[in-house]
Amino acid sequence: EEINAFLVAFVDIGEDGNEAKKRRQKEWRVLNANGTGVISLSEFERWVKQILLTRYGAKQGLKLWQTFRFSYIHAFNKATDMVPKSTASDSHHANINENITKREF
Repeated sequence: EEINAFLVAFVDIGEDGNEAKKRRQKEWRVLNANGTGVISLSEFERWVKQILLTRYGAKQGLKLWQTFRFSYIHAFNKATDMVPKSTASDSHHANINENITKREF
């Protein structure tokens, strides 16, 4: 089933515990390679796509990426509101309310 395949690709970073936390930290470094402290939707989408392509290959990975695109975009947008952000102190980050932080990830 497609939903199970999609979820399996990310389950190890969504679990509780130290190992999952280490995996999330590693993935955050991949996502935030430019060091800005925030990630954009386009960076997030590229990351999701790369995870799926690596795990399932081009054909199935791309199909899963396209099939569940609305879902992970929705999740990203919800995550942008998880932690309050001030606009004045974070002015060095363009459109910070449209990005997610490490804490939200």
